[in-house]
Amino acid sequence: MNETMTESNTVADGETAAVVHLGRLRPWHWSLALLAAGLLTLIFFEGLVKMVGAWDQEEYSHGYMLPVVAAFLVWQRSTRLALIPFESSWWGVLLTVFGLFVFVAGELGTLYTVVQYGLLITLGGLLLSFMGRRAFLLILPAYGLLFFTVPLPNFLYNNLSSQLQLISSELGVHVIRLFGIPVFLEGNV
Repeated sequence: MNETMTESNTVADGETAAVVHLGRLRPWHWSLALLAAGLLTLIFFEGLVKMVGAWDQEEYSHGYMLPVVAAFLVWQRSTRLALIPFESSWWGVLLTVFGLFVFVAGELGTLYTVVQYGLLITLGGLLLSFMGRRAFLLILPAYGLLFFTVPLPNFLYNNLSSQLQLISSELGVHVIRLFGIPVFLEGNV
C-alpha cells in the first residue's frame, strides 16, 4: 500500500516528482555538472565578455532577457522533465567536441561570433551528454532561443541593416502615396 501511495503522489504531484527525481542524482553528478559549467566559463570567458558587452547596444539589448526566458521555459517543463530518466548520450560528446572545434576555429580567426556559437554548441553537447536525447528534446526550444543572444557579425549586420532601412523607407513612401501626398525618395531617409 505504501509503494502505491508513493507512486501516485509522485505522478499526481509534479513538484513531488521533480524533488524525487533531483534527489536521485548523486553528489558526483552535481560535482561533474559544476565542473563542466566552470570549465565552460573558463574556456569561453573572452567570448562571453564580448557577447555580454554587445548586449549593451540598443540592437542586442534583448540578450539580457533571453537566458531568463529560456530558464523559464525549462522551468515550465520541469514536471515533465522530472519524469524522464537522464541517460548519457555519446552524441552529446560528439557535439561537445564539434563545439570545441568551432571555438578553436573562432579563436584562430579572431571571430568572436564564431567563438560564441561554439559556446552554445558546446553547451548543447554537454546538456545532451548529461540529459540524454529524450530530455534534451524537451528543452530544445529553450536551448534554441539562446542562439539569439549571439550578436551578428559586423559585415552581416551592416549589410542587413542598410537593406532593411531601404525597404522601410520604400514602404513608408508607398503608405504616404496611398494618402495622395506627393513624396520623393532619395536614399533611405
